[in-house]
Amino acid sequence: MLTYSAIAFLLLARTLLVCADNVETPDFITFTNPPPYNGSVRSNFNAGKSMNITWVPGSSGPSGLVSIRLLGGESNVTIAPDIATGIHRNVGSFNWTIPTILPVYPFYDLEIVLTTNDSIFSQAKSFFTIDLSRQAVTSSSTSISSTSSSTQSSSQASSTSLPPATTTSSTPTNTQSPSTGSSLSTGAKAGIGVGAAAGGIAILALLGIFIFRRGKRAATQAEEASKVAADKPLTVKERAELDDTRRAAELGAYPPSQMHEMAGGDY
Repeated sequence: MLTYSAIAFLLLARTLLVCADNVETPDFITFTNPPPYNGSVRSNFNAGKSMNITWVPGSSGPSGLVSIRLLGGESNVTIAPDIATGIHRNVGSFNWTIPTILPVYPFYDLEIVLTTNDSIFSQAKSFFTIDLSRQAVTSSSTSISSTSSSTQSSSQASSTSLPPATTTSSTPTNTQSPSTGSSLSTGAKAGIGVGAAAGGIAILALLGIFIFRRGKRAATQAEEASKVAADKPLTVKERAELDDTRRAAELGAYPPSQMHEMAGGDY
């Protein structure tokens, strides 16, 4: 059974191994922004804003492509994904837009590691803070503003589509009376006048054709009657009356037969 001293020795050895794994590489890089924590005042940054990360490459440390990582809390928890990767160590700066959604820690830090070997790294030891609440409040107020604006637009649209009853009832009488007088244009009125005149002429023409045909038919019947009378042999009395009628017509007097009829007997 292990004694307390043995357990304490094992814990100390484990701690030393962990510290050995987390030892920074000397003269790799030196952070200039964000500045190192001075023990009293922490640098503060706002979510959604940019942070200009700057560093000075070491003169004798390993060179190559590096990655920039965000760490959270006292345990230096690596927050994925990396801020940047594939940047050459000698570039010396990177402009980072702080995400609006991050795991919440009391403070954060940065480290730069060699892309090909994670054991070669340098830490900023800035222990800065990120204000996530201000961005959350801004997003919430924007959402509330857009919701109220949408509700107001919806209410305005419904009120516009449903006019008052008094306006609806008075609209037909006001719109129908002026439209009756102005519904016929000058061209339409001229067309109606021409049509009426043409109709009247057509009726007169039909009436004239009717009268002409009727007179022609009567003349034809009279001519046929005279032909029949001419072909029919007359008696002596009928021939005498016909001669008297012709003579009287020439003299402008009544024939004797008609004078006899007017007198009421034979002469």
